[in-house]
Amino acid sequence: MGDGDAGETRMVSAAMGLRPLLRAGPPLLALALFVFDFWLFAPGLVTFDSIRQYQEAVSGQYTDTHPPLLAAVWRALLPLSPDARPMLGLNLVLYWGSFAALGLYCVRSNPRRLAIAAVLAGLFPFLLSFSGVVWKDVTLAASWGLACALLLLSCSSRPDGMAFRVLWTASALLLIFGAAMRYNAAPAAIILAIALVQPLDVSRRLRFFIFALVAATVTLAVPISARLLQARDMAPFQNLVQWDLVGISYFSGQNAQADPPVALRPYSLDCYSPRVNRCPLVEFKNTGEAISRWRQAIEREPLAYLKHRVLAFGMLIRFGCKDCRPYVWESGSKDNPPGLGYRPNVVRKGLGYVMFQLGKTALARPYAWLVAALGMSLMLRGKGRNLDLNVLALIALSGAVYVLGYAIATVTDEFRYTYWLIYSVVLVGTASVFAVGVRWRDLMAWVAVPVLAAIAVDTLVQYVHPTDGIAPSMAAIY
Repeated sequence: MGDGDAGETRMVSAAMGLRPLLRAGPPLLALALFVFDFWLFAPGLVTFDSIRQYQEAVSGQYTDTHPPLLAAVWRALLPLSPDARPMLGLNLVLYWGSFAALGLYCVRSNPRRLAIAAVLAGLFPFLLSFSGVVWKDVTLAASWGLACALLLLSCSSRPDGMAFRVLWTASALLLIFGAAMRYNAAPAAIILAIALVQPLDVSRRLRFFIFALVAATVTLAVPISARLLQARDMAPFQNLVQWDLVGISYFSGQNAQADPPVALRPYSLDCYSPRVNRCPLVEFKNTGEAISRWRQAIEREPLAYLKHRVLAFGMLIRFGCKDCRPYVWESGSKDNPPGLGYRPNVVRKGLGYVMFQLGKTALARPYAWLVAALGMSLMLRGKGRNLDLNVLALIALSGAVYVLGYAIATVTDEFRYTYWLIYSVVLVGTASVFAVGVRWRDLMAWVAVPVLAAIAVDTLVQYVHPTDGIAPSMAAIY
């Protein structure tokens, strides 16, 4: 054996010896970060929405104001602690579990010490800052994050082995669980269902059947869970109808809230805001009447509806507006019921300062993340028939589709609505760098340059014709 062969053998042996240590690294690091994160946010932050769901959890009487499964899970966990700690723990198990699994995937794909650092992506400020807030948005994103990381792990497992079956089944269940957290989750969940069937070694017909079954389940996850939990109908869709009727009235000069509509001076509704509905609410007899009035108003004034929706979505992604800094930090409710109190610690105060500074940058404008997600999806999808790349492309696309769905469904412009978008970009970006070896040149061409171009256009719009002046109530506080 020559010196070269001996050296190569030693390198292979060293790599084999490091492999058990490398595989133990991500779970251990994630466990340490879980403990830190739990301490950082304990006993868990709550806001008005989560307080309402906590009250339903305590009473066992559910409504469909919010998808009720989160409240039901909270109720099941209350014996562990009668406050927000159980939900904080569940969210953080899902959250750091996703980055532990992502780290394992990176180590398995690229067995080098540096691959363990993939776990540290969970410390990204825009993800970490909301990880301890008890929101359905966080539960959805953490569930889907773990589902996607487990799916990536399954791609490198034998499709006929037990490990693959366990990883794939867990991924499917987490996808369905996350989809039950929000009414608008279905379009993005269907994209993830397409990713879910990619590694299956079955016939095309069976693969399509499995996809159709999962797609139908994630689409019906909220109504089925509401039905099983006997949630009281609070007609949540009417909130969307009411706001759209106000927007149509503002832009059309016809009071669409009246039945029949009456003339109105265009742009005269001082209560109208593209950030949240501040106008008096309309009473409907039932949801059927609300849908009928909504459809008729859109048919009469499609341009006014389009203007309202484009402006509202622009506020959500913070495009073209000067004075629309997003709420990238949550301090918790000031009116917590007994048992849900929170006292900030010095480390979290420091994180809050960091977030306030980042909130002034383009990173706090979700359109940048939307462009990045679309760029990543196109970049990875265009690299051939590699299974891992196709799955990563679909994960990034799901983040983009999730936020684009708010173009017709948003009722306010809260930054947390974009949490899965940012989560998906961080997850895919980390895997692209540490696991599949995407070249920096490709990341620059497909992600960095388009994002910089979008920032330039946004800056130009702010300078030439900022969207802040289109409606009177831009300073709406919710």
